Formats: sequence, structure tokens, C-alpha cells
Amino acid sequence: MINCHLEVIPKGYITSMYVLSAITLPVDLFGVYCIIAKSPSIMKDYSRLLLVYQICATVTDTWTNLLFIPIAFLPFPIVYHAGILFSRTEIHYSYVFITWLCMIITTMGSVVQLFIFRWQAMLMKDHLLRLNKKLIYAICFTFFFIFNGAVVAAGFTMPNRIDELKPMYIQNFTCIAEMVDLRGVQYFQQKDYQRLFLVTTVGATIVVTIALILVYLTSRTLQNKNVSQKTIDMQRRYQISLILQVVIPIFVVIAPGCAVMMFGVLSDIYLSITYTLHIQVVTNIVLCLISAHGLFGTIIMVIVNQPYRRFAIDCFRRGFGICMRTTSLDSDMRRRRSSQVRDARLSSLAVNN
Repeated sequence: MINCHLEVIPKGYITSMYVLSAITLPVDLFGVYCIIAKSPSIMKDYSRLLLVYQICATVTDTWTNLLFIPIAFLPFPIVYHAGILFSRTEIHYSYVFITWLCMIITTMGSVVQLFIFRWQAMLMKDHLLRLNKKLIYAICFTFFFIFNGAVVAAGFTMPNRIDELKPMYIQNFTCIAEMVDLRGVQYFQQKDYQRLFLVTTVGATIVVTIALILVYLTSRTLQNKNVSQKTIDMQRRYQISLILQVVIPIFVVIAPGCAVMMFGVLSDIYLSITYTLHIQVVTNIVLCLISAHGLFGTIIMVIVNQPYRRFAIDCFRRGFGICMRTTSLDSDMRRRRSSQVRDARLSSLAVNN
């Protein structure tokens, strides 16, 4: 039997996920409210697509750090989830895991929609590349069905092979033997989960590549557009805000996620067996980052968009003012009680004398 070390129930990681859910969900919902209630009329079309992205990010965050909480034991093709949805449940296929990957793909697809809208809005009406809105939506939906269909197809060719693989892993690896009584663990053939990870990584890479191409096309269109310098400066600020709002979360969150998935695709169990605990820690950190994608996106969205930033500052000032008034009232009440107690003692001493 080969010795290896894994944290079967990573309590610190699970607790961190629940703490993140208590932070990300209110912030994400605040972002949804800002888009719905505080978007000016000039942002009408853009705010609709931004709302789609924000809702996708909110659902993905909540699914990751509250409902799902994935726990992967890379490089072993073994996973289970510790969230509040179907936790410790024996299922034949990893439905929750497949749904999670589809949510990530959909969220990244909504990012591309934002860039397409920005690029198309800057083209002249008679430009050769100017497309009809219905055609743009058709293209986006086509990509949505292709990418998610590929993930679902790859996921449902990956059944839980617990009956045939569990005895073999328990017999050969000490760290897997420790989870012999743990319910809800799913065992996959390595080639099956490598196929799923490869499909997801390729889809994510294509989406990021398209986003970068659209950023380049938008910048080039802005440079070649015959407008005033003031308009160019305004459009450039708008472009920079969009890049900050969307690209930073992609490279902070999606890139590490793809790196972990590629490691799962390319790694060999026997070569990586010495570092299983370190790999688990890195995987857990990356999953925490992915579960906070909407949080990062919302904070950047509020900072770079003036209407949302003003509303957030007003909310902060009001909340701070309420806290200050409450603190002041508490201090006044304590002083009054102290005065009453002191007066009562003095009165008692006067009576006794």
C-alpha cells in the first residue's frame, strides 16, 4: 500500500466557503439592485447585458460556496461536495458538478456579450462588420448551447464507478482508505474526468481569447473613429472601465481555475502522490477564489460606474450616520443612568445622615 496524505473533511475550507457565502451573496445582490434601480437611461442596452452577467455571477457564487462546495482530491479522480444541496448523497452521475461547470461557462459567455455590445456600439451604422442585434443574440445563444452541450455530454459519459474503483483505491492508497466510511464520494475513471476537464478548459480558453480579440477590435475602432477628442477620451474611459470590470475577475479567478483543471488532465497519480496534501490546499484556495468571482466583479462594477459608485457612497454615509447616532444615543443613555445612580446614592447618604 502506498502512503499518502489528504484532509478527508477539510473543515477550514468548508467554513471559509460558508463565510464567503455570507459576504458574496449580499454584495452580489447589491450589484443586481444597482443595475436595476440606478442605471441611467443612457446605459439601457448595456445595463441589460450587465444584469445578465451579474445574475449569472451571483448564481455561480452561491452555487459554489453554499449549495455545492466542491471537494476534489487531485490527482485522484475522486470528488464529493459538502454544500447544503444533496450533500452526502449517493448519485450515479455528478449532476451538481456538471451544473456548476455549466454555470461557469455561462458566466464567461455573458462576459463576451458585454464586449460584443461595446464593440458593435462603436461601429458606424454602415460599417461592414456592424451586425443586427438579433443576429448577435443568435450567435451568443449558439455558443451558449455548443459550450454547455459539450460540458453536459462530457459529464454524462463520466458515471460514478464507485463499485469497481473504490476497493482498488482503498487497497492501494492509505489516504483513500481513510474515507472508506464517507458517504457521497464519487469515483471516476481518470480518462473520463480528464475528458470533462479538457472540454471545460478548452471552452474557457476560447471565451477568454474571444474577449481579448474584442478588446483589441474595440480599441482599434476607437483609434480610427473620426470624432472629437472629448468623445474619444470619454469612450476610452468607458472601455477601460469595462476591461477592469470584466477582465480582472477572469484573470484572477478563471485562469487559476483552468490551471487546476489542466493539472487534473495532465497529472499522473503515482508521480504526484508525494504532494497530494499540497495539491489539495492549492485546489481549495482556487475554488475559494472562483466562488468569489461575483464579489470581485461587483466591487469593480460599483467603483468604475459613477451612478453605482454614488449610490454606494450614499448608502455608506447613511449607514455610518445611523451607527454614529445609535452610538451617541447609547452614550447619552449610559450617562443618564450613571447620573441617576449617583443621585440615588447621594440621596441615600443624605437620608442616613
